[in-house]
Amino acid sequence: MAATSWNIHMELPYGTMSDDEMRCLGVPQLQDSGLIFLWVTGRAMELGRECLKLWGYDRVDELIWVKTNQLQRIIRTGRTGHWLNHGKEHCLVSTPTAQYYERVDELIWVKTNQLQRIIRTGRTGHWLNHGKEHCLRDSAQEQEK
Repeated sequence: MAATSWNIHMELPYGTMSDDEMRCLGVPQLQDSGLIFLWVTGRAMELGRECLKLWGYDRVDELIWVKTNQLQRIIRTGRTGHWLNHGKEHCLVSTPTAQYYERVDELIWVKTNQLQRIIRTGRTGHWLNHGKEHCLRDSAQEQEK
């Protein structure tokens, strides 16, 4: 899963990468089969698709996480554009060769940690998790869950 630091042209408490830096990431060296789950922002949706093509991946699906608060209501703050941009996030699901992902028919989830469990149950063997430093989890703790 790649929770990349897209530049959203706002001041953030963590570093971001330029569009060209994203395009040049060495993703093809990480795997020759399997899936990549690429989180994209509203601004970077088409750029994410472009990066996947450059990296040699075919998009096979797209997941949309609709964000809710503690009352299970959709998060709505700021102006209309802000509502549309921040009330949801997109995750592009891709494979190097458009393989069929045979173990999962339908994906429904609420939080990122649930998506990580779905990813891990789909295949055996190693899995790589890349994200912003504040999103990383201890793999030993994750295996206990």
